[in-house]
Amino acid sequence: MVCKVFSLAVNERGSRVQLCVALSGRRSSTTPEQQSELPHTLYRRTHPPARPPGNLHLTLTRSGRAGETLPREPETDRQPPPEKDAPAQSSARGQSGLHGTDSARMDKLFACLFTAIGVLVSARAQVFKGDCDFEKPFSSCGYTQGRDDDLNWEQIDTSEKSSQDPWVPPGSAFMMVNSTGRFAGQKALLFTPQLKENDTHCVIFQYYVAGREGGRPGHLNVYIKENNSPMGLPVWNTSGPAGRSWNQVELAISTYWPNFYQIVFEAVTSGQRGFLAIKDVVLQGHQCMNTPHFLHIKGVEVNARQTATFLCTVNGEWRDSFNLWLQGIGGREAPMKATKPWNNQRFIGMFDVVNTTKQDSGRYRCIVHSNIGVGVSNYGELTIKPHILSVSVFQLLAPQA
Repeated sequence: MVCKVFSLAVNERGSRVQLCVALSGRRSSTTPEQQSELPHTLYRRTHPPARPPGNLHLTLTRSGRAGETLPREPETDRQPPPEKDAPAQSSARGQSGLHGTDSARMDKLFACLFTAIGVLVSARAQVFKGDCDFEKPFSSCGYTQGRDDDLNWEQIDTSEKSSQDPWVPPGSAFMMVNSTGRFAGQKALLFTPQLKENDTHCVIFQYYVAGREGGRPGHLNVYIKENNSPMGLPVWNTSGPAGRSWNQVELAISTYWPNFYQIVFEAVTSGQRGFLAIKDVVLQGHQCMNTPHFLHIKGVEVNARQTATFLCTVNGEWRDSFNLWLQGIGGREAPMKATKPWNNQRFIGMFDVVNTTKQDSGRYRCIVHSNIGVGVSNYGELTIKPHILSVSVFQLLAPQA
């Protein structure tokens, strides 16, 4: 078997893609022991081969974030180059292995495959990354417009040429909704791609509200959709007056693989002149600096008419500026009942859903607002069992009036 190994760097948080093409054809001069050392796949060395060698197979592996690269294969895993002073050995290889012309053709084939697959991997990596600076078409980031809304977001770039409108900020690429000439309550939705993350991470973006001094052109909502669920209620919003400055928001989203989520930006017009804009959506590979994350919350099961208590563990120290509540996907919300410390780095928030009925069944999650962002937990299921009416034996035997 002959294995050609290529390495390709793609612009996805500094990740590296390695391509291994394994071809089993004519008999090679390598011994069975040497052939077993050839890498059939390029997973990390702690992983077993993904499949036995076949006639032709391609294996793509993607690993790492910024600053992380795959370890180099040990030298013992590679075929040593033929020595110049060993013509007899080279001749033997030519007779028992691939011919020179076949080898040249295979080199060309591998080069073509390398180029084509590199382009495909680069495109796919860009779509599922989640970041977008809006300097290129937003669709290249995997973002999509809403289908059941009233308006579309507009993509604007004033980095090279400023707008004649004094409300439009110069030197930026962004998405915006112009509220001028719109009726109150019209909506525009913008969806990120589906995001699957293994570790704690932070999503940041910037927003801009422009209009007359003291005016309110509309408000901006942010939703977190988990696993194709309905949008539910917004987890963050702003409806303040026009400020004509960019403001940063942190989203501490505690939804991890195999679950996935989407961020939905919604602009709602007020009927006043102005616009709302967002830019520089960035997914960072660490926790948010000023907004806490949640640990995984569990579901709750109670009988009807009982109180369901959710416990939400916050990964961070308590601050007076925090505002916590329980949010149901069906619309019901519950304020925080109490908090108790877990350790010096975590605390638990307790939430009660009182006098439960069958209509309260569904998924609930914890929300915490900080000064510059919001933390969102995963969903926990609330199960309401039917209320059982207890009747004593004496009541059953009592004569009817």
